[in-house]
Amino acid sequence: MILTAALSACTAQVPVSPHDTSNSAAQGPEFSGPWAAEFSQAYTDAPSDFIRSILAQGEITDANLAETQQLNKACLESAGFSDVEHFMRGGLSVTPPKGRSDADIHDLVRQCSDDSGLTQIETLYTALLINPDNADMDELAVQCLITEQVVEPSFTVADLQSWYDRDDPRLLASGVAANCTFDPLKRTGEW
Repeated sequence: MILTAALSACTAQVPVSPHDTSNSAAQGPEFSGPWAAEFSQAYTDAPSDFIRSILAQGEITDANLAETQQLNKACLESAGFSDVEHFMRGGLSVTPPKGRSDADIHDLVRQCSDDSGLTQIETLYTALLINPDNADMDELAVQCLITEQVVEPSFTVADLQSWYDRDDPRLLASGVAANCTFDPLKRTGEW
């Protein structure tokens, strides 16, 4: 059984609003708000009209996420995977088809995720939940680490980047440190 990284999320109302333009069929809606650029790019990269219709709503709901997870599950099952389970908070667990290399399995999972639109929808859903204002995640993580007394008050974004670059064990040794780097605003309820 393979378990992919589970992202934590609850519901993500997208703080952007689409505005119709005269060229909307060619370009898509014009989004505004802190996630406008990401929404616009996801809309442009969307693999289907269905995914574009979700993005054009200006929000990603639990139901939207569940729909794209279902499309992804159908794709994986048609590729020979079994026991496909998507988690509402992101990630999935699957039993891969026998006789496939790890690289082939990885490629199939990625292809289904991309083709179903799960890549765009799940990524935005989670990002919007944990960082609705699209603030600098490193700055938020540093503030969280300081507030939670994992590091000294003099700790900086450069120090955090050094942790990442060195795979510093302090990131993994402390659940609080890991939570601060993933969910610095404590919005997922996983703390």
